[in-house]
Amino acid sequence: MYVPPDSEKYLEVPVLQLEPGMYVAHLDRPWLESPFTVQGFYVHTLEDVAEVAEVCKRVFVDPRRHSRGDFVRNAVNGAPASQKNSDVTTSLRRNFVAAESDYDIATHAVRDAFIRLRQTGSISVQSVADSLKPLIEHVVHRKEAMVALVRMKKKDDYLYNHSISVAVLGAMIGHQIGMPTLDLENLTLGCALMDVGKIKLPDEMLRSSAPLSHDEREAMRKHVQWGVGLLVRENKVDPMVESVLLHHHERWDGSGYPDGKLANQIPLVARIAGLVDTYDAMTTIRPYAPTRSSFETVQELIDQKDIKFPGVLIEEFVQAIGLFPTGSVVLLSTGEVGIVVAQNPARRLKPKVCIVLDENKQRRAEFVTIDLCKYTRPDGTTQVWITQELPAGAYGIDAETLYL
Repeated sequence: MYVPPDSEKYLEVPVLQLEPGMYVAHLDRPWLESPFTVQGFYVHTLEDVAEVAEVCKRVFVDPRRHSRGDFVRNAVNGAPASQKNSDVTTSLRRNFVAAESDYDIATHAVRDAFIRLRQTGSISVQSVADSLKPLIEHVVHRKEAMVALVRMKKKDDYLYNHSISVAVLGAMIGHQIGMPTLDLENLTLGCALMDVGKIKLPDEMLRSSAPLSHDEREAMRKHVQWGVGLLVRENKVDPMVESVLLHHHERWDGSGYPDGKLANQIPLVARIAGLVDTYDAMTTIRPYAPTRSSFETVQELIDQKDIKFPGVLIEEFVQAIGLFPTGSVVLLSTGEVGIVVAQNPARRLKPKVCIVLDENKQRRAEFVTIDLCKYTRPDGTTQVWITQELPAGAYGIDAETLYL
């Protein structure tokens, strides 16, 4: 793919993430290969976005330039661009603490249910469902804290933590698109239990650091039917939950399994489950696959829009969690390092960030929270923007223990 010579000054984004007000500095090809007569332009309308999408898949935007000038207006209105003791971070910390206990309880409930099923062949679906209901309440009322929890609770057994992560992420999409409460509960339960069939697989296969062989991949695929069989044998399960288990590996283009269902043949809850399952797997450290940042993962998913997953569902997911989700460790254009603590829904490339390391990557004596929509450098000459999402734990930063 074409990369402009000064690309380090800009942020590469998928075309579908363009918003009115953004400044397109470069395309993913030379300007002479495009129909545009002006080399560099502002996006004013959604029609402009559609016009760019006809030419290329990615563009390079200049985070310093925005036609709406939000940071200027906010400064005039007296809105603070930075705060040492931010209400944002205090609120996030309070919500994080409130949600963490319920998150851990749900994780233990899933772990206990899986272990009991393996040992006795019996599972209490209701106990898992009851443990998930508080998480749904947190998704509705404390979404930022739940996004951060999903990012931070990836340190123990993958199967159990993955189950809760996808349950929370699935609930976020369901809430984003306005699902009724009962449907939201069934979606969340289905996501939490969709990999229950994997308990019939050998531990060494689940924990293997090597790519699976052909026979192992075929065995892995059987977890779908195994899971449905294990669940419905002794439990009255809602058809929506069963749909999640049975169809979460189906894909929009018909390339999935077990039935090769195509597009709208796949139930909505299964499309959601498949999307969050893929996202969480790609952003989790695993010995046999490269780990991607959330930003990189979203870019890859957008590249596959209407192939693996419907584009409209990917867009709803991004609206729910943000391009740089809360809890992300990010590198700023100033060289400083911070943690995303809140989203700006209208400016998804410019969230609120708590700066924890200075430009020399040394821990600050006092953390400061800045709103990238409003903040400029102390000399007032340059805006600040995110240049990169860093891996979890970069520079020894542990958001859970260091900050939240």
